[in-house]
Amino acid sequence: MTSQTSPTNPNATVRFLRKAYNPLGFSKGYNALLWFILAGAMTGFCLARAPYWAINTFFRENSGPGEWYYYSQKFYKVGITVHLASVIPAGLLAVLQFTPIVRRKWTLFHRMNGYTVALLVLLGNISALMIARHAFGGTLATQAFVGFLAIITTISLALAIFNIKRLQIEQHRACMLRLWAYLGSIITIRIIMVLTAIIVGRIGGYFIAIKCSQLAFAAGADAAAEFTACAADPGAWAAVEANLYDPKGFAEVIAAFQISFGMAGWVALAIHAVAVEVYLGLTPAEGERLRKLSYERRLERGLCAEKEES
Repeated sequence: MTSQTSPTNPNATVRFLRKAYNPLGFSKGYNALLWFILAGAMTGFCLARAPYWAINTFFRENSGPGEWYYYSQKFYKVGITVHLASVIPAGLLAVLQFTPIVRRKWTLFHRMNGYTVALLVLLGNISALMIARHAFGGTLATQAFVGFLAIITTISLALAIFNIKRLQIEQHRACMLRLWAYLGSIITIRIIMVLTAIIVGRIGGYFIAIKCSQLAFAAGADAAAEFTACAADPGAWAAVEANLYDPKGFAEVIAAFQISFGMAGWVALAIHAVAVEVYLGLTPAEGERLRKLSYERRLERGLCAEKEES
């Protein structure tokens, strides 16, 4: 019986694609395609966010509508500064962790880079919790999402480190894939949030309470005074309709993003959580290959008995 092999004379397209992904260590086209799409999205997002490191200039001018009101305050400025300084390099370095040639040829770099990414992720989680109270309105949905994301990513990271210490490579792979699938939801959030902000504006009737001082800071004193509550008391809160579809003023744009972010976060996280489990379920061969490799290495280290293989 002969085993199936890839064609010895593949067509020109296949040859071209193999020249692109084989040097990176990929042996299967679908894995390379997923890497190009997902790693490309992460790299593009991080590079696009890199200018935001200039907190007092670029970030101030380009942050979410109304967000600078809180980020200009010392505690939240420290939080967002640490957050950006940690998550952006973490995302870029993580791409290298998922590049096969790096894992196989530069093992020491892969290990040290992994610990660096782990530290940056933890700093990113801590700083995210610092700003969650007022990020995009700081609704309970938003705070719960940020807190839950910090918890599950920290747990995934801890399990990934534990498993690689025990040379359980297949479990390490699964934990790392879950970790970055969860963190990658931050990209998908942006898409869902904008679509939601437009849809709720089209439907109408969605309101959120915004502090009058924030409205005055972001939209101007005259815009804030248009709300009865703000005209009577600048320190009060105003009910603002969320509308990115046809906004009548900047206040409605602020409301649209604040009311959408928390929901968008939960939906994006759910999509990514399901997607990574589907991927793990569809790639059992890779898990089995790594399980056997793990057994061999654990056997060499005396961490298991020979009967464990069965």
